[in-house]
Amino acid sequence: ALWRTDGTAAGIQLVKVFDDLSDGSTQGGEPSEFTAIGNLLYFALDRNGPPPEVWRSDGTPAGTLKLATISPPDTLTPYEFTDVNGTAYFVGAAENGERGIWRSDGTPQGIRQILHFPYQGGKQQLTAVDTSLFFRLRKESAGTELWMLNEQNGCLRMVADINAGANSSEPLDLTLVGQNLFFVAEDGKTGGELYVLEHASQLDCNFPYSQYLPFTTRSQ
Repeated sequence: ALWRTDGTAAGIQLVKVFDDLSDGSTQGGEPSEFTAIGNLLYFALDRNGPPPEVWRSDGTPAGTLKLATISPPDTLTPYEFTDVNGTAYFVGAAENGERGIWRSDGTPQGIRQILHFPYQGGKQQLTAVDTSLFFRLRKESAGTELWMLNEQNGCLRMVADINAGANSSEPLDLTLVGQNLFFVAEDGKTGGELYVLEHASQLDCNFPYSQYLPFTTRSQ
């Protein structure tokens, strides 16, 4: 069940019961991955059997809605719900055992998969910067590198091939400080170092990689 509180004992209220256990069953729906996006709470619901579901709630019973059952069927619980300028992005299952990046506008009609990729181990590190979404993604030709998606201008691109070729820089710990995006990556020569992508919100698809390398490295 989903509950809400205003911080007082008297202010605890039941919002939604997902499964009726009056028939003697002991396994009900288990919500997780709570994330506030705008005025809504997004979360995943695992019913211990069927494919996982994506829900949202405005704190009222009527405003607590199932947005989608992630298809194709998979046991992967949706995770990394991320607020990008009021739109929810998250990672869920895709076809053939792959992972997908999904988006939702808070309505059952407005949820869809926008990108899919082979499972690479670990999380995608979804990180919002203004209207863009940064994340780690593996491509066979470039390994696991830092990527950016901006649906407003139709831009999907690798930020830079830090560990050149099919090798991976394995970017981790993406952290936004002001307009600068910090992360740890390996260039294949000096081991893990701290990188900063300056003015990350200004990044777009209109320049070659070789002309834009706004990285500063510092030894760990």
